[in-house]
Amino acid sequence: MTSVITFDRFLMGYTLGAHILIVTLSIALAVFVSTFEFLSLRKKDRDYDILARKLARALVIFFAVGTASGTVLAVELFTLWPPFMVLIGKVDILPFYYEIFAFFLETISLVLYVYYWDAFTNRYKHWALSLFVAIGTVMSAVFITMVNAFMNTPPAGFNISEYLATGKITGVNPLAAVANPSSFIEVSHVTTATFASGAFVLLGYFAYRYMKNNDASAGRSTGRAWSLRP
Repeated sequence: MTSVITFDRFLMGYTLGAHILIVTLSIALAVFVSTFEFLSLRKKDRDYDILARKLARALVIFFAVGTASGTVLAVELFTLWPPFMVLIGKVDILPFYYEIFAFFLETISLVLYVYYWDAFTNRYKHWALSLFVAIGTVMSAVFITMVNAFMNTPPAGFNISEYLATGKITGVNPLAAVANPSSFIEVSHVTTATFASGAFVLLGYFAYRYMKNNDASAGRSTGRAWSLRP
């Protein structure tokens, strides 16, 4: 029995770890795409537009992989931890409902944004779609984090003493479960830390490509290739 529980924890931890990494980059990409397209419209700079297009393609890939890993994660929650999901279903199901709407907002907006890029005569209307993509992406993370906050503050929303003693779920208050004492702290931490982490990864990649291209250009201008060896 111990080995089964250990395997369940390992499988859940592995899936969560992979999903969080993908979502971190997705959130940063969504914000970057919207920012770069806005800069391309304000500054009339084609380079920003090209960058927004390329990052939008990357966002589609991360969105697809993140959706697949999220589906696996949902299946694991119900198959590996059924009693816990019964408790969540009766006490703290509201964030999951709202997360579905946020996911649909992100999905529909992303499809329209990518596949109808050149169909908009007013580019600001097209840019507005990127805002909905970013909002849907961030709000999905917010609602899931609320469930995690409930896990860290379980007395909120139901009578935990009676549940531990008898297994019965009583005194249910879904709003209290959502607005538990840990919600604001965790949501504010996750949204800022997730975006910062994803942004640092992307900016680090941009810096690496910039330095590599500059080194290659300098090597061609002097007639030799740059090397790290002395």
